Amino acid sequence: MNVLAVDTSSKVCSVAIASENKILIEKHNVSEREHSQTLMPMIKQSLEDVKMKLNDIDLLSCAIGPRVIYGN
Repeated sequence: MNVLAVDTSSKVCSVAIASENKILIEKHNVSEREHSQTLMPMIKQSLEDVKMKLNDIDLLSCAIGPRVIYGN
């Protein structure tokens, strides 16, 4: 299974591609308030770097944070 993971929940924009429980590539870009401009090129470049196409991705994963977690 090929997984594309993205995180834009903080000032760091991150993209990763994993296959069979192995991370193939990770990219990070610190560009607060520019994620809408950097995310798609990062995904495109990551797919090219691992010689995949978007059709090869089986699962898209995204973060829902950041948020404060309160313990008991």
